[in-house]
Amino acid sequence: MSEINFLLRDKNRRKFFFKCILIGLPILISAALLVNYMEDRSAAKGTPNDKGGMDYYFRDAVTETAPDVLCNLIPMYPNGKISYYNFSTDQASNLSGDLFLFTPDSFEQVKSYYKEKGRTVDDGTDTFICTIAGKKITLSKFTTKKDDPVQGENKINISF
Repeated sequence: MSEINFLLRDKNRRKFFFKCILIGLPILISAALLVNYMEDRSAAKGTPNDKGGMDYYFRDAVTETAPDVLCNLIPMYPNGKISYYNFSTDQASNLSGDLFLFTPDSFEQVKSYYKEKGRTVDDGTDTFICTIAGKKITLSKFTTKKDDPVQGENKINISF
């Protein structure tokens, strides 16, 4: 408490103290936001993991593209927007993870697109499982929540 009393003892010291706060606080906030932005961008591009591969993570925004390593395995639905993906690779470049896709098209249209790209394993009303290039892909119909970045469109989870 005596340190604060020392800083606020007279008018000149109070003035100096508040100037430091007015100058320093925006700099600290800007630095924190910049670090957060840079970490999110690097996670979307991939960060090394303990399996000898990479971890990829993207959230809280909308994009129409995904990393090439994912697009090489799973063809991206042409009329869709991705709001989230989280997947990883290992040393042999095997992928595992999932992504959320928003599209104005029906779940049946999305299923028919992926039926053309792979071999059907199971075809349900709210779930579709196929294999593309030997990798099992599961499409699941989800309901849109209030905090989703895209509203009024169908939400589909693609797991692999």
